[in-house]
Amino acid sequence: AASLKDPAAQADVKKKTITLRNNTSKVLESWGYPVIPAHTNFFMVHLGDRTVQPVIEEFRKKGILVGRPFPPMLNHLRVSVGTPEDMEKFIRAFKEIFPQKTAATAGPQQ
Repeated sequence: AASLKDPAAQADVKKKTITLRNNTSKVLESWGYPVIPAHTNFFMVHLGDRTVQPVIEEFRKKGILVGRPFPPMLNHLRVSVGTPEDMEKFIRAFKEIFPQKTAATAGPQQ
């Protein structure tokens, strides 16, 4: 209730969320994984030919919770925007789980 009465705080949180979402998306895209443009506190990243359920488990083993499958988008991972530290941890784990794609290995983007 207090945050509803504080438009400056709301604007600050919104700005930080947008910045973190955009920066994380840029890192993933530079790694070769397209992200669906978003206007929310989460985004969807395309995993190539991998399905999302085993990837969710790989992140869980690294102590990171990511979104559930969203049929029929079973090759997309839903990622909620967290704190800067959360997003850094997510990026590190993503880079451990997924190889960097080059133009030659990226294939058609969906």
